[in-house]
Formats: sequence, structure tokens, C-alpha cells
Amino acid sequence: MKTIPVNIRLFIGLSAAFPLVDFINGFLLTSGFQIPVGIAYRFFFFLFLVSMILLGKIEKNSFTFVTFGFIIGNLFLFLFQSILLQNPLSWIIADLSVFVKYFLWALIPYYIYQRKEVFQKLNYEKIFIVISLLFTVLLLIPYGLGVGHQTYDNSDAGYKGFFFANNDTSFAFIVSITFTAQALTKQFQSKWNFRLLLFLMLYAGNFLCLLLVGTKTGILYGAALSIFVLLHLLFRAHYQSLMQKIFCLADEFLFNSVGGASRNFLCTPNGIRNL
Repeated sequence: MKTIPVNIRLFIGLSAAFPLVDFINGFLLTSGFQIPVGIAYRFFFFLFLVSMILLGKIEKNSFTFVTFGFIIGNLFLFLFQSILLQNPLSWIIADLSVFVKYFLWALIPYYIYQRKEVFQKLNYEKIFIVISLLFTVLLLIPYGLGVGHQTYDNSDAGYKGFFFANNDTSFAFIVSITFTAQALTKQFQSKWNFRLLLFLMLYAGNFLCLLLVGTKTGILYGAALSIFVLLHLLFRAHYQSLMQKIFCLADEFLFNSVGGASRNFLCTPNGIRNL
């Protein structure tokens, strides 16, 4: 981290903190405090990205043209609409907060593009694991305390805690469980240590959160991914640690001693050869 510029560290911190910001925003609104924490966070992130992009090297290419054209074009439409419809100031501010959220999707890729040499050296997996952990903890703790909101209004179906957007919350956990699954399969094929236990717990937490949120897409995706991970670990993964080898040898001795074959594919002769 010593070689990473301060602005990129701040960018990583702002990106990883958004689950906590959404949680605080939802908690305050539920408690009756009309403090626009989420709006303030997005405006700060927006101003940070704009300033860093303008201070960076702006290349003359199609990506720059599309990004800047998208933002300037939408700003023009926003101003034209406000003037034409003679919207009051309160409406303009409300519309602007939505546009800022909209612009972040264009500014973040361009910011990363400007600094691609540094970002190519970063371990994105750790960033997404932190985000995944925050989302999981911030949903399960309120659920355990019996506070928060149901996913669907006027219904006991689903649970979203203090995250207000149903589909956004479900999509966030879909992304989270995907990166957790990737980290879990890698850890299974390296040393079996405390990190493996943490990834197993986080994956179980991600899947439980998808069940709690209760959207069909989230539940189906979580089930399909779990089946894929299981099949990958059984038939495709290559294991290397001594503990895994001992487990396989013990498995073969136990079942071959009674005249049977090993029940674990990973512990077959071909499997051991790949260890």
C-alpha cells in the first residue's frame, strides 16, 4: 500500500464504505432523522471523481468522448428540463441528487481508466471481500435483533434490514457471493487454515442473506452458484496442502481396507496424482 497514491486509497475507501453509508442512511431515516447521509456521500464522491479526473491525464480517444459526451449531454437535458418546466428549487435539488448517482457509473470507470497502471497491480478480491463482509454483517445483525424492514411492503415476505432498495440489495449480494465463491475455491486449493473457515462462514452468510432478501433472482443465483462451486471442488480443483493429502490417504485406507473404493473423487489415484 506504500506505493499507492493517496487519491487511489481514498477512492478505495469510498468504494468499500458504501454498504455502511447505506445502512446508516436507512437507520437514520427509520429513526425519524431526516439527515441526507447518502446524498452527502454521493455528492462528495462525485466532486472527488470530477476533480481527480480533471487533474489527471485526459486522453483524446473514443472512451473520453463517450464519457464526457454522456455527462455533458445529460446535464444539458437536466438544465433544459428544469428551465422549460419551471421546476421549483426543491425539485431541482432532488433531480440533481438522482443525476449525481447516475453520473457515478460513468465517472468511476473513467477514473480507473486514467490510472489503469496502478489499478492493474491491486488485488480487487480483497476490496470486494470487505464489501461482502460489510453487507452481510449489516443485514444479519439487524435481523438477529429483530429490527429493520421487510423486502415487500405490507407483507412478511423477505427482509432487507435498513437497505431500502429491494433489487439493488439483491444485486449487491449476488455480486458479493460471486467474489466470495471465487476466494473460497482458491483457498480450498491452498492451505486449509483460519482463512478457509472465514470464507466458508462468509459464503454461508451471503447465501443466507439472499434467502432473507427473498427475490427470486437472488435465491436461484445463490443455489446455482452453490451447485457450481460444489462440482468444481469435487471434480476440477487441484489440492496441494499436506493436510489435504493426509485426508485423501486416510480416505483411501478406510474404504479400500473394507474392499470398497474411495467415495471421494479427489482421493482416487488420479486425484492423489494431481495433489
